[in-house]
Amino acid sequence: MDIEERVKYYMGKWYDTKFILENSNVYEIGDGRLHDRIILLNSEKLKTIERIRNYSKYLVDNADLFQNKEFLYSMGDQIHNKELLPVICKTTSLLHPHIITKLNHSRHWENVLSVNANDIPYTQKKNSIVWRGTTTGFSKRNPVVEKYHNHPIFNIGFNRLLHGNLTKNPAKGDLSIKEQLEYKFILSIEGNDVASGLKWQLYSNSVVIMAKPTCISWAMEDRLKPYFHYIPVKDDYSNLVEVFNWALRNEAACRAISKNAKAFIKQFLDEAKEKEIHRRIIKRYINNIQIKPKVIT
Repeated sequence: MDIEERVKYYMGKWYDTKFILENSNVYEIGDGRLHDRIILLNSEKLKTIERIRNYSKYLVDNADLFQNKEFLYSMGDQIHNKELLPVICKTTSLLHPHIITKLNHSRHWENVLSVNANDIPYTQKKNSIVWRGTTTGFSKRNPVVEKYHNHPIFNIGFNRLLHGNLTKNPAKGDLSIKEQLEYKFILSIEGNDVASGLKWQLYSNSVVIMAKPTCISWAMEDRLKPYFHYIPVKDDYSNLVEVFNWALRNEAACRAISKNAKAFIKQFLDEAKEKEIHRRIIKRYINNIQIKPKVIT
């Protein structure tokens, strides 16, 4: 996709929709503590509030384009944008309008750059499936762990348990990216929103196995094609053994899938291009979206 096509994708309906927010009083001024909430920001706060600044690298690079005008923003996981407002965010469901930017870059993208130094050829990898993650997104992840935690071939389990002991299975402990790259097949499971490790997994010589995405981010997960960029599995992962056996019988297809996935991720690694896309998103936001100042009472 060229630059403007990606701008259209990330802005969705707001690419060519004019909007006026009449009552901005219902939204709190952001101070970096309102996680997963729709807040009001301006360029000054974007640059000076440390937590927001660190989370919003590509917006900060172009902060002056906001001209200190307020904009709607959320710095958490998937927001439930029921009001269908033009909120700048990290992820959104496929059901809601969105203005996606490359937020939380360090968690979602920096590991991509470590892959080449740690990866090995596909033929040298283990004939097995690996998954590690936390209990965030528990309702999606726990059924998979329950079913395959003790599988004799797969290496699937929580690396640590968050929010209390919600599962009967003990944590299996961390595996480094280098250790996970020893496996031919890496399972990707959404959590509260997109799977944060999906980008580096797609960029590797391994093959990603995952269900059809329900959330999207800067990585445009809904543009990934089954059997071209990844191997699909049922939403409840009940056919994972069948999928694994298919993959073992179709090595040439798997190596092609891995190659296509790596090429897909490469489009996001041109820094100059990424910054230009953000610059265009901000300029279009300022042109299309008008937020009336909060009324002090």
